[in-house]
Amino acid sequence: MPYCTGGSLHAFLQQVARAKDGLSLEEINCLIVQILRAIGFLHDHRIAYGDLRPDHVLLTARGAVKVGGFGEDEDAVRELVAFSRFEEAYPQSGLRPGKSRESSSKLLLCVRRSVSELSTPYLPPERFSSRRDSVRQGYTHQDIYDVGAGDIWACGMIYMILQSGQLPWRTTRTVDPDKSYTEYLHCRLKQDGYGPIQALENNCRNVIYAMLHPDPGLRITAEEILSSEMDAGNCCL
Repeated sequence: MPYCTGGSLHAFLQQVARAKDGLSLEEINCLIVQILRAIGFLHDHRIAYGDLRPDHVLLTARGAVKVGGFGEDEDAVRELVAFSRFEEAYPQSGLRPGKSRESSSKLLLCVRRSVSELSTPYLPPERFSSRRDSVRQGYTHQDIYDVGAGDIWACGMIYMILQSGQLPWRTTRTVDPDKSYTEYLHCRLKQDGYGPIQALENNCRNVIYAMLHPDPGLRITAEEILSSEMDAGNCCL
């Protein structure tokens, strides 16, 4: 990966906070679209990131986004992308059976399998919840953790930080739960609007609710977001 002189998104947001000058909607959309394109590219090649947070999003001097932190898996990612492109170019090879959503979406690699406490605010509820917790909250429990859906949740959290300068909640843990996240769940179940999301522009509100859906099986995909009412196709780079 080329050296990113712009530093991390985390450091950039700290600079913005110190300057007390928020980002414009155009700047926010430009950043989140690039992040979603990067995550969507990985998912298209059956790779999940697994630990997306502002520290792992790097910026060039021009503001172009690079998702970093691949470490020893960088070569494996390149090989999987090349393999996936070969499958698409030569479907008759039989290496990938058919073009069904199930076969094409099955993840082969998770880049960052272990996470630190710094990642907690960006981890989805299924990372912490049990079957009993999910049923009690009114959602389906997934026995197998969908890391790709977790990447989308993290993108939603990053978008909320870009918009407001702060996290909507600190954790989705069911043990010692965060009051703001509990309020969010109640608002969803009662179909009431959740304040911080309701404050967003109309054209992206529904998309953020879909990105932050507590049920990973119903969570929107990167491809769907990039063709959604958010008008995410418009990017400054």
